[in-house]
Amino acid sequence: MNLNFLIFFFLNLGGVKISKKVLFICTGNTCRSPMAEYFFNEITKDNNEYTAISAGILKTSGNKSNSIAIKVMNENNIDLTSHKSQEITSDLLKEVEYVVCLEDFHLNYLLKYFPQYDEKYMMLSTNNIANPHGGDYRIYKDTSVEVENAVKDFIKNELKFN
Repeated sequence: MNLNFLIFFFLNLGGVKISKKVLFICTGNTCRSPMAEYFFNEITKDNNEYTAISAGILKTSGNKSNSIAIKVMNENNIDLTSHKSQEITSDLLKEVEYVVCLEDFHLNYLLKYFPQYDEKYMMLSTNNIANPHGGDYRIYKDTSVEVENAVKDFIKNELKFN
């Protein structure tokens, strides 16, 4: 028997539920996709069926969230200070059930560079959620409201739970 099978068998017999993953994608993974990730995990904290992660299409990792994004999310009692950006990889795409893009050019990027996972791809909203990078507090606040509402709609309409 291999080790992965034993771990899977033990976790399932032990009553530990393995969460399915939702991956939110934006450009740099410092504003919008972390907002979506953290809103999702906060909204679904009592439902262990899904958990969210996030990544960006830029080739950067380890960056902190934008300070204005942190402030806006703190007003929602959500702490982004520990978030570190990560770039999208094939390994991340393999391990998730849904890949949710915040703008259509993120979707187009994934279709071009990772076409093998296209059945997992979708948009968070029918409208692009604009990048607030370089904007002021009001722009970040508006973006957070738009992201939160879109995440709630995704949970209700796609995952079918409240």
